[in-house]
Amino acid sequence: MMKTYRGNTQEITLNGERLALRNHPHNDLLADQFGEKTFESRDLAYSILADALGEDAAHLLSEDFRQSIVEKLDPDHWEVTDEDVKAYSQYFCAAGYEAQQSWEDVGSGRSKISTLPAFPKIVLDPNYRLRKASAT
Repeated sequence: MMKTYRGNTQEITLNGERLALRNHPHNDLLADQFGEKTFESRDLAYSILADALGEDAAHLLSEDFRQSIVEKLDPDHWEVTDEDVKAYSQYFCAAGYEAQQSWEDVGSGRSKISTLPAFPKIVLDPNYRLRKASAT
């Protein structure tokens, strides 16, 4: 069953049930660098990732997910699914893998084909699900 995370400034739900935010384990280390708003977005990113992908993935991806997705969500009404989160994770990890591969001389021709999956819709527009719903 697909998981759907919805939220606004008052409440965050998972499939219609209230989702309690989890504290990002590194909030204490980052306290001097960022404001309270960032803690909230960091905890939201961590909570969604931990629920959709597990603790290890949440630790690895939460900062990038916060910056790329969570901070761009419409604060009045947003929607993200676990499929969106998985697509983001697959792309992010594949891009990291590609970036670590050895570079070939430009003139030597293409020696391999990229393994990057399609660019996830959620990265292009974190609010795409709501725009899609309002268009129909």
